[in-house]
Amino acid sequence: TENYKLYGLKKEQIEGLINGFGISKMEEERGFLNVLIGYQGYNTLKSERWPKGQPNAMIARVLESGTSFSQKIPIMKRTIAKIKEKSVEAAKVVIDKKIDAIKGGR
Repeated sequence: TENYKLYGLKKEQIEGLINGFGISKMEEERGFLNVLIGYQGYNTLKSERWPKGQPNAMIARVLESGTSFSQKIPIMKRTIAKIKEKSVEAAKVVIDKKIDAIKGGR
């Protein structure tokens, strides 16, 4: 109900998210390095509406944003905020090495 929203996921939904999480190959496009992360496939909770199982991408969106009947649990937002500084520093190291290699190659 409006006052008592669902919180969390079922075991099958969690397992589906873990198994369906993926990272694409890094690609360079016009000087930018791009990589995608996301969820693919289906979990094992089958229903009339979802005969193959619930789509993992949908479950991730429901978890992140919530619905009229479930509370939001922004796991991606929290995770990104937590690792952003370390990720930027790691990227700087890689970029600096590439710049040094280019400068040294001239």
